[in-house]
Amino acid sequence: MYCLGTSQATTSEATLQGQYPKRITTRLTITALLGAALLIQPVNMATTTLSHNATSWCHEYHYLKAVIEATKSELTARIQDLKQDQEQQMVCNLASADEQTKGSGKAMQILSLATAGLADQHIQGVSTFINNVQLPLKYLQTRINIYEGMETAAMMFRFTAGSGTHGDGNATSTQCTIPLTFGTTQANLCSERPACATVEAVKAQLKKFTKVKTIQKTAPPDLIKHSGIATRAQAGNWANSGTEAGGCGTNFKIPGRPTVTPTGSTISGDTALPDNFNNYPSSEADAADQKKHRNDKLLAVYKKLKEAFANKPLKLTDITLAQIKMLARKSAVDAALLDPLCKFGKPWSETSNSKLDAEMDRIYSSGTDFKTNFIDNAKTIKIKIIDEAGSEPMELQHIVPKNEVPKALAYLNKHQLKTELAEKSAATTAAATSASQTCQTKIKKGGLQRQRWL
Repeated sequence: MYCLGTSQATTSEATLQGQYPKRITTRLTITALLGAALLIQPVNMATTTLSHNATSWCHEYHYLKAVIEATKSELTARIQDLKQDQEQQMVCNLASADEQTKGSGKAMQILSLATAGLADQHIQGVSTFINNVQLPLKYLQTRINIYEGMETAAMMFRFTAGSGTHGDGNATSTQCTIPLTFGTTQANLCSERPACATVEAVKAQLKKFTKVKTIQKTAPPDLIKHSGIATRAQAGNWANSGTEAGGCGTNFKIPGRPTVTPTGSTISGDTALPDNFNNYPSSEADAADQKKHRNDKLLAVYKKLKEAFANKPLKLTDITLAQIKMLARKSAVDAALLDPLCKFGKPWSETSNSKLDAEMDRIYSSGTDFKTNFIDNAKTIKIKIIDEAGSEPMELQHIVPKNEVPKALAYLNKHQLKTELAEKSAATTAAATSASQTCQTKIKKGGLQRQRWL
């Protein structure tokens, strides 16, 4: 049985840590599915009906398989998005460190710090998605098992009749024996998957559907019907041949091979998704219980899947200036970097917020080409990579794929350390010079008396 609860895809364990100059610290972890709340993007809510063209349970059977495959595909895509976002975050953080080291501005520092939580949110988003689809997939797989069981049951109705045998005598009193041979291969009650039940089509529907056409009853008599099982006999004498192909004489036969077809008599009309989860499966055992495959439970399961698909974290590569401003304001990054002395007014006041907004717009060129200017272009900044062969400049988009992040950080940290040491040295020299001048002044004023100062 396929279920994410027992065979879910997992991300590879890899933790990248780096200590950036001063306040910039990055820790990106791909294993722990923990983090902050999701930033939800709006989804088109146009009314659509899932399985809208169903005429029998075979259609629902194909749709169920497509839903499971679409959910698996969505999980794979979200894990890939997470990987890309983490790589993009590393690029932004390195660009921020490079910007701070060179003192070339504030744009990348704001971007890096304001979006620092997106990686955790993306990790949490994958975790939430897995948790929300476990029971629905268990329930849908159980429903698939019911339908596949009908394929097996149909084999018992599909048989061929051998030559009938009998003894001499009257047909009303002499036994007639007709051997039946049942098929050993899987029956094919359902035709191939319809074009509208592809993974791509269903995946698109799962984000916006509001109604479903479902099978209301799943008991065998409600799912299949058979015909053609009949015998014919009449009083009289048997033919004396003893065996006759197809039956015991011309007046006692099975006239033809039985037929079994799926029924469509229990299909519901377009039914709206429920407003609550009162009928949602309470446990894995509940989801796996074939006796509990009622229509109301299926609708609740679909509602849960729809919510899981709709709730998706914000991707760093898709972020807008408005969103970066919101994140920077929420975490007070804008004020910390742009107005550390509170010259714009009282923090969080309308005056301060207005001036910070204006400053952000100025820094990011009003955001008209935000992605091109400050995300894509961050990749073109070159960092020197120090190794045994010496140093060479490497563009940021190559640092993460080539696993050179520690070397790039080491270079930036070393460069920043040199700057800080130079600043301290200059300050010490200046202080010593000032102290010397003060001492000399006091000596001149007080002669050779011993002078003390703090």
